[in-house]
Amino acid sequence: MGVDPLQQRRAILLSRPRRGAKCRLRINTSQAQKNAEALEMVAKRSGWELVNKSGHILWVVRKEDVAESLLQLQPGQWLSHIPGMHEACSKASLANAFKATASFWPRTWVIQGPERPDLADMLSSGFVIVKPNRGLQGKGIHLACSSDELQRALSDDVVVQQYISRPLLLDARKWDLRLYALVLPHEDGLRCWLAREGIARVCADIYEELSHTNAKRDTMHLTNYSLNKRSEKFVCNEDPGSGHRGGKRALSAVLLRLQKEKLIASAASVWEELGNLVQHTAGAMRDELQKLALDPSTWDGREEVVQAVHTKFSQSFHILGIDVLLDSSGKPWLLEVNCNPSFSLEEIHPSAGLAKASDVPRALGQPCGCPAHPQVHTHQLSPVDMAVKLPVLEGAVTIVSQLTSTDPTAGTIYTALSR
Repeated sequence: MGVDPLQQRRAILLSRPRRGAKCRLRINTSQAQKNAEALEMVAKRSGWELVNKSGHILWVVRKEDVAESLLQLQPGQWLSHIPGMHEACSKASLANAFKATASFWPRTWVIQGPERPDLADMLSSGFVIVKPNRGLQGKGIHLACSSDELQRALSDDVVVQQYISRPLLLDARKWDLRLYALVLPHEDGLRCWLAREGIARVCADIYEELSHTNAKRDTMHLTNYSLNKRSEKFVCNEDPGSGHRGGKRALSAVLLRLQKEKLIASAASVWEELGNLVQHTAGAMRDELQKLALDPSTWDGREEVVQAVHTKFSQSFHILGIDVLLDSSGKPWLLEVNCNPSFSLEEIHPSAGLAKASDVPRALGQPCGCPAHPQVHTHQLSPVDMAVKLPVLEGAVTIVSQLTSTDPTAGTIYTALSR
């Protein structure tokens, strides 16, 4: 049976700090936005203090807050966002970073401006997926397998990518996995740690091989939670320990299930491949990240921010969300890198029996009619999100706060990737 997330939240907030925890680490959450609730939970568990001014760690989410916080950053303080990472994670920047062929990166074309590559060349391997360069949550994505379809989908700022047509299926559905990696600037690139837990995101509809007739069925081909949660077939998962149910599942449980069913060689071998992919990705992003961080246009021409980047770049860290698809052979393919992975702990529960509700988000468990779902629904804490995201956040802050120790990963779910 699943754990009641409301009871779990109360237990976290009322629990005492772990023995031996450093009780005076202060995290400034004045600009943490939707990350604030999760940070509150990990702070309570670890004995850290949340503040609205100063602090050892300044937690930011929006790009505009990065610049202002960077200017205010004092010696000994950390910024939770590496300058330039927002731009470096755009799909076009990733494509530039992988100009040298990476075996896990699908063939990709960058469209910026009116000039168009050879459409026949892009379609030579079958379907392609067209993504807005800075798109989020599956918005603006199109699938195409003809020149006419592709031409209609193209605009002046998109990437076109080979569609991986034979995915490894889970309960006959397409799925992908969200990994979390902690990265810190270092003199020879980026130091990187991979969280040994993630989220498997499962499509609501049974998978059919992509065709003209089903190409617009987003909940069959696109794994984004923001799209699938709106489907009447989406299933919430109350048990993070089970890899058998739900639109979101703990990755470790899914990999153990796939190992048992002999659909992968072993969970350990998949984790090893994922570690190699993340390490290679961080290495490939290094030059592009540094170039963009020092480009005045990144900061709307503000030279004072560029100067702050020069002197304070090493005082930043970043938790990246890395989206990966396993094909039918078990090979991992990098889909994209998210510079602001969601640490919201809420999920949507449709409530068909309720006829009316407020059109603004309500408190947990209260009937709600906000745009997050087409039906009346409630917002609940997600057991899977709590089981995955809280250790990801807690481990990242722990590593940053004890970098000078012999083993900064001690007691966390992170594994250091060799440099």
